[in-house]
Amino acid sequence: MLKRIYFLSMLSCLALSAMAATETKSVTFAFNSAEAIEAWGLPVPTQGNPTYLQFNLVNEEISLVPSSNAPTLTYYQNGYTFYSRNGQSFSFRAAEGATITRIDFNGMYDSQRFTASPAGFDANNTYWSGSASEVTFTGTGGNTLYSMTVTYEVEVQDNHNPLDVDCDGAVTSGDITALYNYMLNGDMTFVDSSDVDGDGAITSADITVIYNYLLNGEEPPEPTVPMPTFSHPSGTVFNTPTDVIVTGPANSRIYITTDGSDPTTTNYFNNAYNSIEVTVGFSMTLKAIAVVNGKSSAVATAIYTYEEIVDNNLNRNALSNYYNASKYMYRLEWPRIKENGNQTWLAKSESEYGLALEMEWDNTKIANRFTCYYMDDINSAQNVGRQDSFKEDPEIPAAYRSKLSDYSGSGYARGHLCPSADRRASYDQQALTYYLSNMQPQWQKHNEAQWANLEGDVRKWAARCDTLYVVKAATIDDITLNNVTESGVYSTTYNGTYYEDLKCNGRLLVAKYYYMALLAYNKNTDTYQAMGIWTKHYNEGTTGASGSGSYDWPIINKVNAQYITIDELEQRTGIDFFCNLPDDIENAVEATLNTTYWSQGAALNR
Repeated sequence: MLKRIYFLSMLSCLALSAMAATETKSVTFAFNSAEAIEAWGLPVPTQGNPTYLQFNLVNEEISLVPSSNAPTLTYYQNGYTFYSRNGQSFSFRAAEGATITRIDFNGMYDSQRFTASPAGFDANNTYWSGSASEVTFTGTGGNTLYSMTVTYEVEVQDNHNPLDVDCDGAVTSGDITALYNYMLNGDMTFVDSSDVDGDGAITSADITVIYNYLLNGEEPPEPTVPMPTFSHPSGTVFNTPTDVIVTGPANSRIYITTDGSDPTTTNYFNNAYNSIEVTVGFSMTLKAIAVVNGKSSAVATAIYTYEEIVDNNLNRNALSNYYNASKYMYRLEWPRIKENGNQTWLAKSESEYGLALEMEWDNTKIANRFTCYYMDDINSAQNVGRQDSFKEDPEIPAAYRSKLSDYSGSGYARGHLCPSADRRASYDQQALTYYLSNMQPQWQKHNEAQWANLEGDVRKWAARCDTLYVVKAATIDDITLNNVTESGVYSTTYNGTYYEDLKCNGRLLVAKYYYMALLAYNKNTDTYQAMGIWTKHYNEGTTGASGSGSYDWPIINKVNAQYITIDELEQRTGIDFFCNLPDDIENAVEATLNTTYWSQGAALNR
């Protein structure tokens, strides 16, 4: 009977101690200025060029979560706004322990142009959710918003001493007797507040601390934060770029370093909530800490060794370059990178369909050297329509990136290399093709005629093989035709001699040729087929570009292309395509053009 009384006393008090007080807080998501938009890490929209929300915006315990058909940030004459059209939706999501009670919209045109789940708009366009962990708004018409203020409640744990069993504000002999008896004879797993060391479980370590307090009066230590864990144990040897996931306890922020130094909250390589992905592409000492409510864990350490693979592939991209450039460079679509000079390598991906496209960007020339990607029946699904969202690429240093103003009023199209039509599995995936880093200045008639026809042919070829690896580019370097080397870009002349390179709005090179390299893999026969496509870049209906002389190719409104071997394409461009294939396979497929195979997908020479 005595044990029963003690048990009830403990259970009652611990239930009270586990109860959390609530604190009312509010956060504002503002989009009414360029500074507010840049603070979210988003590109600032310009007139006619909106910014599409592509990732969650996190503000304290509240996140703004866009759907795949997401609203945009726009700029009109009256300033910047958050704009939601018919069918576009977004959600506010509260972190664990928080609930949303109210949302105030600044600048809303009409709450009737939103449906809310759960419902809750009043006559004054204020939303009242009562108590919800997530609220979703879907547009039924156009709505402009300057800012949104979310009011919410968050649990605040009290500071009850876990040894004060009877909740009288002091640890007495009655608490000691109850805890001691229950520790000896009962199951303590329900006693959350007796997790003295804060590792998320009642263990023998907690019992030892409490026991020492009861016998010797030793004060319980401050709760500690568990160290992060690694998905691959220390000592692992890698020979291909591998992602290691660093995971911390719930509600923690992870800070890491890769140079062997100890991470802190002010000196770190990267940080993220709960977990972070680190690509091991070189030997490293990876260190991590987890921080919860301002308290840091001890440093967790993993030492990884990276070793080169010795095989017969002598011309592949060097493994030592993977981490510093792109962890995807081992993939078959990648050409051999240009290691000398000033390059930026880019890989664009999104959460649902993964890797979308990769690029090599020449910083000095302010030009894309190539875009490469792969196509299969999953990532090339046609699930959504076209939704333009041209934007600068923030991954390229500002001085070297192409800008929207480089094309404005120039007469040149922003010519996709990986077209949006190849990436319509989702709006998030498609939006990645609209970075200007994936574009070259094209005369509109070339872009919408022969290049567009070739893009359609590529989709036909992709549909008849298991995987199509694609490289698309324009000639920004010297080229070799008929054993004669010449510039790959147009130029102007003065008195019959070279004057200067022709540039779009005085800044971007204008290529003489556009080309493609294709590698088709057929799983049922375990074979590859390869082909190069070469097309002259001209302004259809004229005799030539300004200062460039006349063209020797016929002007037609179809596909104006040469279909050649990859060996021939490499000789013309100086680029080593499909270098990551085993050398014996690469040598065979690049020397051969199987016109019978490719003609089954789309007609050649039309």
